Amino acid sequence: MALLESLKDCITYPFRGLGWAIILGGTIAYWVMAFFGGFVPYIGFTFPGAVQLYISIYLLHIIGDSAKGESIPPDWPDLGRTRSELLKPLLLGVGAIAWAFFPLFLANALLTHPWQTSDPLAVLAIFDTSMEPESSLAFAVRALALGFGLAMLPMNLVAVAVRDSLGGLSPTVVLPAIVRCRQSYWISVACLACIYLAGNGVKNAMREIPILGFLTATPLFIYFGMVQSRLLGLIYHRNAARLKWFD
Repeated sequence: MALLESLKDCITYPFRGLGWAIILGGTIAYWVMAFFGGFVPYIGFTFPGAVQLYISIYLLHIIGDSAKGESIPPDWPDLGRTRSELLKPLLLGVGAIAWAFFPLFLANALLTHPWQTSDPLAVLAIFDTSMEPESSLAFAVRALALGFGLAMLPMNLVAVAVRDSLGGLSPTVVLPAIVRCRQSYWISVACLACIYLAGNGVKNAMREIPILGFLTATPLFIYFGMVQSRLLGLIYHRNAARLKWFD
């Protein structure tokens, strides 16, 4: 019952308060930047990219607010407070993702040996997880590293959003937190995966429709991002007594 209530809460969350204005405002901003970016050669693609980055930073704010018990979406990050509202959350988010998938990065580096070639671009091969595995063991190592990263990423994001520090990524913080949340954490991770797949399915279906696909891509990105961020925040909010991060 608690799971169904959480999912219902997350699904309706983007439409509470000014959530609809957030979705509409983010969509219009993306369209405008994509339009003007089309007139700028070479770097025009960064215009809409900057909007997507700003939205991603906003989603981290949702995690923190939801963890505190807030029931409505927060306002957009203040552009006038660049360091605290934008740069710091960006650093925390990137750190959470990089730390989660560091084992995969390391496994690929050790398995491909890019430093044994004179080609400096060969180092990029450590990011290529689509290449044919050298052996069943190499494939298993990569798969385990990828699975570990996907399992750790949700709690990593929760930890940096709640603790507001890269120190939240310490294994002495994240691993005990996962254990203390018990099965509720893994249920939430499974729900996050389902929401992600559902979002991609809807966006891919809409993409097949001319014009409508472009018009709906950004609002769908924002909506499903808000739903996932809300669920991440609830992981902490509903397990705060067990986690005891601030006791």
